[in-house]
Amino acid sequence: MVSAMGYKYFIKKGGKGYYFGLFPNNNNNQPLAISGDYTTYKEAEEAIVDLKSLMKSSTELFHISKEDTGYFLKLIENDKGIVFHRDIAFPHRYEALHCIERVYKNFDAPLKIK
Repeated sequence: MVSAMGYKYFIKKGGKGYYFGLFPNNNNNQPLAISGDYTTYKEAEEAIVDLKSLMKSSTELFHISKEDTGYFLKLIENDKGIVFHRDIAFPHRYEALHCIERVYKNFDAPLKIK
């Protein structure tokens, strides 16, 4: 198991419910990636467990798409659609690839309770 000392998951309340993100320990406002919306805190918490399980099973889950504003990454599970994504564009493809590497290196991070 890879150490995840520098990152943690936070569950936050958003406009449509709860979502979670994988954040560096030194910045609670700049996630590597975030989830979609969940109705309850418990559903978001369970989705973190599902995400960790999914990521343990495959190393090729993320897709990088080029759009007008830059490169975006999305983790897509066939029956659930987009599970985890970055909503801020990277100017260069290699930066998106680097972000994916950091997510895989730290996906097993703990859930931080505020």
